[in-house]
Amino acid sequence: EFFKELLNPSNGLIQLFDRHGRLGIADTRKQIFFEDEKRTLKFTDGSLNFTYATMSDTKSTEGKRQFDLLFWLWTILWKSPDYLELAPKDGYFKLKFWPQPEDGFDRRDILRMSACFSEGADIEVVAKHLDIPLERIRQYVAATIAVGFGEMIPKSKAKFSIPSEEQAQKEEAGGIRKFF
Repeated sequence: EFFKELLNPSNGLIQLFDRHGRLGIADTRKQIFFEDEKRTLKFTDGSLNFTYATMSDTKSTEGKRQFDLLFWLWTILWKSPDYLELAPKDGYFKLKFWPQPEDGFDRRDILRMSACFSEGADIEVVAKHLDIPLERIRQYVAATIAVGFGEMIPKSKAKFSIPSEEQAQKEEAGGIRKFF
């Protein structure tokens, strides 16, 4: 509910902050975000909150680099394990929109998880298949649900599955035959 309220377009210009200080100014109508240059931490915690921005806050955004609000929020939540409770420990999840990960260490894992969840998949199966800890998968799911990039689905709508060893061998043999 908090994230729905935060992203509500009727809010207009809001200031996001947590116990570590101000994160920046968001324009919920235009879906853009202006990051506070003084902020060095690239994560947040359970104290994330917002208030309406003042005219002086608005003036401080002039000439600053702007980010897409949803992608910025997804990135900061991905790096913030305090929101893990937004994701269930098991169940089926389907991605609606792919997050845009920053370059770096996490990018490969994020893209691999996105590929699995794009068809709808069991959270535990993806963790085992990709050999990624369940908490990391849940962190991805939590950030994605919070910004509306995905949703929990019934088992019947999940299409991702891991092929059995026998099926994988048949596909490989068929591929070799087709090659020749």
